[in-house]
Amino acid sequence: MKKPLSKCFAYNLFVLVFLGVMFLGSAQTYAQTTVAGKVSDDAGVLPGVNVIVEGTTIGSVTDFDGNYSISVPENENVLVFSYIGYTKQSVSIDGRTQIDVTMSEDAQGLSEVVVVGYGTQRKADLTGSIGSIGAADIVSKPITSPDQALAGTISGVNITNRSGDPGSPISVNIRGVGTPGVNDPLWVIDGVPIVQTTNITVNTSSTTDSNPLAGLNANDIESIDVLKDAASTAIYGARAANGVIIVTTKRGKRGDARVTYDGYSSFASIRNTIDVLDVDQYIDVQGQLGTDLSQFRGQPYVDWQDLMFKSGFVQNHNVSVSGGSEKATYFISGGYLDQEGI
Repeated sequence: MKKPLSKCFAYNLFVLVFLGVMFLGSAQTYAQTTVAGKVSDDAGVLPGVNVIVEGTTIGSVTDFDGNYSISVPENENVLVFSYIGYTKQSVSIDGRTQIDVTMSEDAQGLSEVVVVGYGTQRKADLTGSIGSIGAADIVSKPITSPDQALAGTISGVNITNRSGDPGSPISVNIRGVGTPGVNDPLWVIDGVPIVQTTNITVNTSSTTDSNPLAGLNANDIESIDVLKDAASTAIYGARAANGVIIVTTKRGKRGDARVTYDGYSSFASIRNTIDVLDVDQYIDVQGQLGTDLSQFRGQPYVDWQDLMFKSGFVQNHNVSVSGGSEKATYFISGGYLDQEGI
């Protein structure tokens, strides 16, 4: 005959089962971790700092008080903090839900000497208003052209696209009309100024015949910085009188080859249609006007709006391969975009 379990053994068994259930519950909670915290420097809090889950497009931005909150997938463990003029920091989560970061100025970047037309200028000496968007802000939007990522993102920047087609000419104004006849800013892509063809009209406005971003894939852009003030002329000369838009593309990093895929598919449709009369209502109105209704006999009813508009399918796929060694790095990418009209 088996002896009954002792009270001590039963108690220990209960504790083990309870701890096992708690462990599974905590593991499930960790799969949906929300990490929050505050970002600051030696002078105080930092608003507008980009917070990205490393290797993904999941990101957040600190508010005016330097606070942020971001949801982190189960298999990710590193947050990347980046801000203009500061050293990028990668912080391991390690199960934490509260991570406060103190950023330090990028002394090397601020001390870098830039060659200008009339001498040299340190980046740290540049004053004025600067707006910036990062890669996470760009790829998170269903856009067909990189210039669409700027629309409604940076204050004071107005973008007009004349046709809406991918790569079509655009007109950009930064803080309103500047130099009479020429309102477009200077575009600088990877350090190379882009010359645009401008048509000047009699009303002292201008339109461009090109789109500097037409040949770029939105997924290949690392950041877009907008220098809004005339102080930018100290670096780029008189061509920067209407502002400067600096585009930096992605580059390879030292390490093993890394393959990245990003894509989406969606449907586009007309949001609202005009409410019109159907055939019976139309005949009734014509009858009240004294119109001879015999002319409408045998005439079919056609919903022209339904006939003209349809649902358009959109798909966008991007693949990139990057890596390198101490001697050289590489970044190769390709994209496919297909957007049906509505």
